[in-house]
Amino acid sequence: MTISLEPRSSVEIRSYLKARLNEAPHRPGMFGGEMFLRRLFDHLACAEHREEGWAGASGLSVFT
Repeated sequence: MTISLEPRSSVEIRSYLKARLNEAPHRPGMFGGEMFLRRLFDHLACAEHREEGWAGASGLSVFT
């Protein structure tokens, strides 16, 4: 197996984040609970260019 040193594509990043988001509610202790979910939503919102909407919905400032 060859390991690429190139950054992952945005499609790969979004897919990874969505997979973690789908797994987290089933095993919250394994993922770190609420703080993990908030961070995961932050990263997913950034990857999807929706950080402004997420910041307004969560009451947090963008990129804090």
